[in-house]
Amino acid sequence: MRSVWIAGFVAVGLTLLIAAMPVSAQSIYGLSFRTTDAAPTGAPRGSVDIVAADGGYVVTVDLSNAKDELDLGSYGGAKDFVIWAVDMDGVSENIGTLDGNLLLEEAEFPRLIAKIYLTAEPSASVEEPSGQRLYETTLRSVTEVAPQASDAESAAMASTAAATAESPTEEAAAPTTAPEPTDASAAAKTGSDKPKELPTTGSDLGDLIVLLVVSLILIGAGLKLRTVRI
Repeated sequence: MRSVWIAGFVAVGLTLLIAAMPVSAQSIYGLSFRTTDAAPTGAPRGSVDIVAADGGYVVTVDLSNAKDELDLGSYGGAKDFVIWAVDMDGVSENIGTLDGNLLLEEAEFPRLIAKIYLTAEPSASVEEPSGQRLYETTLRSVTEVAPQASDAESAAMASTAAATAESPTEEAAAPTTAPEPTDASAAAKTGSDKPKELPTTGSDLGDLIVLLVVSLILIGAGLKLRTVRI
């Protein structure tokens, strides 16, 4: 009976350690590239391989068994099926397009990968997705953000903001009186102040260390329990 307890503590510790292993420690072969609700009815799954190489990752996508279902002509003038990689900051990047056999071979990506997905786009060189996601696979859940604007776009936005600031409208110039908060709005604010996610150490390595300590405590408690009973 004592051996069963100790084995249980060890199993829990190992499970926590494996679950906390960062993506950077893995080369992953044969991830399932799953269809979304926007994919053609009956379209089969594909596969995604992610291999660590030279400080980054090499991605291979195989959707060759979906050639009969995936038709670019069905997506409003789309010219290419584009593969996107999402990094751990939630930023999507175009890493390449599927060829005539619906394959993408050895596309390089320099950062940790949280997601891979596929869209139909009007050009192979688009910098942000415009089509619906047809296939997707998720390694880590992250909050996705819009791609950063180019330098030219940023300059144009800054110029527009400056012009607006120099020529305020009468409506903007008029002082406004903020309404007094009601009990309902105060309650809503109080609710919104609550954290939406459990606190972490802020990094995969920190979380791994915390889980390792917890695992060692559990294993130590099991060994101590065995010693007391003996």
